[in-house]
This record gives sequence, C-alpha cells and structure tokens, in this order.
Amino acid sequence: MKIIIPSHKRTNFELLSQSIDPHYANCVVTIVTDKAEKSITFVTGEYPLCSQFTFVADERSTHIKDKQFSIDGSFTKQIINYFGKEQDIELNFESTNSGRMYVQLFDSTSLSIDEYQNPALRRCQCGDVLDKHLTYLLDNQQRPTTTTSKALMERILYEAKDHLPFEFIELDKDNQYIRVQRQGEIEDKSLPNDLKLPLSLVLTPETTQQMTELCQITSGSEIEIAQQGEALTFKTPECTLTCSLAGVEEFYRKKPDPIVTLLYFIVNLFTLKGELEHCISKYNLIKKANEAFLYLSKDKAAIAFLTEPYEFVHPIHVFEVGSGDSKSGLLLRFSPKDLKDMKIKNSLEARKTRLNIFKTSRGELKLGVYYSLEDKLPYTTIAVEESDIHLKKVLAMIESIEENLGDKTFGSIEQQSDLFGFGDSSDA
Repeated sequence: MKIIIPSHKRTNFELLSQSIDPHYANCVVTIVTDKAEKSITFVTGEYPLCSQFTFVADERSTHIKDKQFSIDGSFTKQIINYFGKEQDIELNFESTNSGRMYVQLFDSTSLSIDEYQNPALRRCQCGDVLDKHLTYLLDNQQRPTTTTSKALMERILYEAKDHLPFEFIELDKDNQYIRVQRQGEIEDKSLPNDLKLPLSLVLTPETTQQMTELCQITSGSEIEIAQQGEALTFKTPECTLTCSLAGVEEFYRKKPDPIVTLLYFIVNLFTLKGELEHCISKYNLIKKANEAFLYLSKDKAAIAFLTEPYEFVHPIHVFEVGSGDSKSGLLLRFSPKDLKDMKIKNSLEARKTRLNIFKTSRGELKLGVYYSLEDKLPYTTIAVEESDIHLKKVLAMIESIEENLGDKTFGSIEQQSDLFGFGDSSDA
C-alpha cells in the first residue's frame, strides 16, 4: 500500500507533527486508511485531548485498503522532516510473511547538503490500533457542535488576541461582554457592537493559537465548535482538534474586582491619539521614555509630555464631565504606547468618546475607554497612576495658554454629573 500526500498539504502535516508529544508514555499515532474515500487519517494525543487529521491521497497512490493500526509517535513526528518543502510525502506500507506491518520512506533530504550524500531508508514497525483513538473518532461523529463561518471565527480570534496576555478569555453571547482573566484577576469589557457571536466561548492562549493555525490550513468556509466541560473542540473538513480548558470551572466562579468611578469625561479621542502619535513618532526621547500625563478636572482636560528637554501640554476639548468621589484636578501618568496602540472601533463615535477613571479595590487606578456613551463596560482599559509632583507645572503651563490665548482654548463644557449615575460609587 503506497499513500502519497501532496506537497501542498505540507502545512497540515506540520500541524499534525506539532500535535504529537513523544514525551508521554506509549506515545503512538493511530492510522486509519479508507479504500472507498482514498484517504488516510491520523489520530494523535491522549484521550480525550486528541487531534484528528485526514488527508485525501494523491491519485498516484496505489493498493489502498481499509486498515487500522498505529505507528510510533516519535517516528510520525519526524516524517515531515524527511521530505523537502516541494516534495510529496510518500509512505509505503508493507507486510511481511510473518504478518508484521511496516511503514517505510526514503529520506533524501541529505542530498541537498552535497553530492556525496545518499538517501536513507527509514522504516518503523506498525502496532495495534489504540482503542481510545477509535473512541475519539466515534466521538467526533456523534458530538453536537455549533457551526459558524470561518470569517466570523477569525474575527473572534482577532478580538481574543487583542486582549493578550491572558489566562482565560470568555466571549459571552447572552450578556454581550468579554471577561478576561490576567494574573488571576478578572476584568469585564464590552463586546464589540458589530460582533455577533454564534455561541459563548472560552479560550486560552494555547487554544487561540491552535484555532488560528486551523483557520489558516482549512480549505472549508465553516468551522464546527463544541465546548464540553474542560475540553474545547474545533472541527473542519481536514482536521479536528480537542484542546484543554483545565481550570475553566474556577474561572467561571471568579467575579470582577469591585471598582469605584472617580470621574468620567467625554472627549474627541482623535485629538488625544493625534497628540500621542505626533510626540511619539517625532521625538525619539519621548518615545524612549514612554511617559505621558493626562490632566483632568471638572471643566478641563489636557495631555502633557514632560520628558527633558521638552515640556508640552495640549488642551483637549471636553464635551461633558461627571464626577463621583473625586478631588478637584487629577494628573495621571500613563504609558502613551498603551493608548496610542488602542484601536478606534468606530470613527463616528470616537469623535465623542467616553473615558472613565476608576479605582479598584486594591487602590489601582485605571482608564476605561467605552464604545458608546451609554455602555456600562469599557472595551479596553489601561493602567494609570497619580502624579501630584508634576501637577503644579502642568497647571502653570495650562494657565500660560489661557493667558495668551484665552479660555476659549478649552471650549465650552456641558456639565451633567449624573448622566450615567456616577453620583455615588458604582461599577463602571
């Protein structure tokens, strides 16, 4: 039996190789060949966290039979390395008179080194099929799944990767939020308005990466998803992956850290980001220092840079301000890169963007950015900290602008302190 896997499926075979961990005991790969479908299926991993890869054999393949057997995991993992990038993967299966079955291949990769090298014969004895792998194949036929488009899955992965690093991220369809666990702490953020989830989904960094690779190799336009306890399964025509969500039950039990809103304000986000981008891109010392300041009061806002030899302050038009438990005038230090790299999701709403300053139960200050003026959860947050030591200098710079250009610099502000119910301590 000769089975040829065409070279354009090399990426799929590389993903198969990555799924094999030869360090665990009895690491074998189950192989199922199908005469009618002219296909070969590989099953890797420890049940139930297995992977299934199916390849349609090239038409040059011969004598395909209905067979079930296993191959040593280390040998299977190395197969991809015995063929050049443009080579088809050719596997020959032979049985001896004693009934033993072998898989063999010819490794000609050494020929690329110099003309004095010779091809190597690499042969491995096959073994009995692993029953747990057959159970996994049966599970895949019976497992209830939710089908979604590949394009929507790629959008979900984009949102997940936008929140890295994390231990877990949950995209909740029913409550329309994103819940992130980072260093054991929980934070809720608003789900993008234009993201319509097919189901609620929990991901880890590992499953996010695995799913990204699966989207890249599939030729299909749809992906099936199933989450069962601490196992998450993705299925395409070529591949099925079941990934670990160990610890997800504890993640479900955790709640976001209580917060107290100190101040909210509505500004033109384009102005703020524009000043950040200008100073970071045009001044290497400012870029290297990665330090900026945001001044906020009940009627003014400004962004400042105090990296020697520069002293810059740029007033920002404030449309509305609301305060809760806040003293008059805050100067907050933050990483300009965090805010500069923040993606503007909606160009129209960004002209009037709501920002919240809130304090966690641990006393940490954060700046939350919201999709809309009415949203209860931010779509992103950045760490900030008070910097009273520079407050007088920034106030003096602002007064200098007002003395020379007048109060019109800051424009008119519509006070509406209870617009969002922030007159007392509440969740953002």
